[in-house]
Amino acid sequence: MASVSDFLAVLVVGVSSYVSRSIFIVTLARRAIPESARRVLDYVAPSVLGALVVAVLIGPTGEVTLGAPELAALAAGGVVAYLTRNHLITLVTGMTVFWVIRALV
Repeated sequence: MASVSDFLAVLVVGVSSYVSRSIFIVTLARRAIPESARRVLDYVAPSVLGALVVAVLIGPTGEVTLGAPELAALAAGGVVAYLTRNHLITLVTGMTVFWVIRALV
């Protein structure tokens, strides 16, 4: 059973995470983002998606774990990314295929 100190630790971490993220939003809300920064930010979503894929494929000891759910999700995500060029739809499609096939296998 969780103690009060456990809940307090979660609360402190959550508040500090919220404050550290909101500082940037509040300070930059009225400023225009330079075009060079906007071009760089275009690469954030694909790099995060790539990091998520690698995290799923690499096991705790460093070996590659590639099974049917991973292959099907990668294939579905690749097709959707090619057809739609939409990161959110790609992520939702890949994860849905992964979870469905993993539940069936």
